Amino acid sequence: MKKKIQISFDAERLPGDASAILGPAGCGAEVANIHDYTVLNYRRVTVRLELDDRDPRIAKVIALLQHYGEQFDMCSFIEYSEEDRQSARLLLMSADIKNSFHVSLRGGTKYDMSAACANCGAGAVQTIGTVRRWRLFE
Repeated sequence: MKKKIQISFDAERLPGDASAILGPAGCGAEVANIHDYTVLNYRRVTVRLELDDRDPRIAKVIALLQHYGEQFDMCSFIEYSEEDRQSARLLLMSADIKNSFHVSLRGGTKYDMSAACANCGAGAVQTIGTVRRWRLFE
């Protein structure tokens, strides 16, 4: 498990684009994602850096962005290794909200619970009734 810091900024107004920040800070392709694209004849260059929370390059990047007067977004997150995932007792997993649907007894769906797990309901079989499905953002 590693704590990571993500820094995002626009680089199209910088002299030399993203290299004005990444070069002096020592950030290479292993930590930087650069997206250079054009929308409605307007060129955009966005940069996203992902660094370990104790990486000394974070202070250099922030100082350079402040020097050039650029705004940036910064957040932290935890990156789990495969070993962390396999040894975890329980991870909360969920689908994207755009693909979610809700089925429940309140929604009008009937289930045969005779062979289902008493704790989690796994193994329940739908019998009669309707499935009410809500799709968001379509």
